[in-house]
Amino acid sequence: MWAPWNLTVGDESAIAHHVDCYRVDRLTIGSQTTVSQYAILCTASHDISSPNMQLTSSAIVLEDQSWVSAGAFIGPGVMVCEGAVVGAMSVVTKDIEAWTVHAGNPARMIKQRRIKTQQEESTDTAAADQLSGPVESTSTHALTGRAAA
Repeated sequence: MWAPWNLTVGDESAIAHHVDCYRVDRLTIGSQTTVSQYAILCTASHDISSPNMQLTSSAIVLEDQSWVSAGAFIGPGVMVCEGAVVGAMSVVTKDIEAWTVHAGNPARMIKQRRIKTQQEESTDTAAADQLSGPVESTSTHALTGRAAA
């Protein structure tokens, strides 16, 4: 782990396997925040107008309850605000507003993020249970067209 003194992680946060935390500058991960597998959190780059490509760096902040999905790239100086979600394989070079979902290359806002109430969650679970129901043993096999035994 290179420059561990540049990493701060809040309570109940998760950093999955194969996450690349390139910490030339500060990297702050808030509480209840998730960084999924193969994400890249890169606090440094190079000045392409410099004849020797001078190293540049700027801190990254992932605020509380944010989620950086699998394979996403978060560039130097980016703040992913509270509750925001970065979609899988997205490239983020600008701040992400609180409670929004961004995806793509470059990342663009897709929608607002809204957390369900406990009542809405219970209703969704009950509806899913009703839809799944018991499987009939006399159903037709989808590939062969034969009745199940």
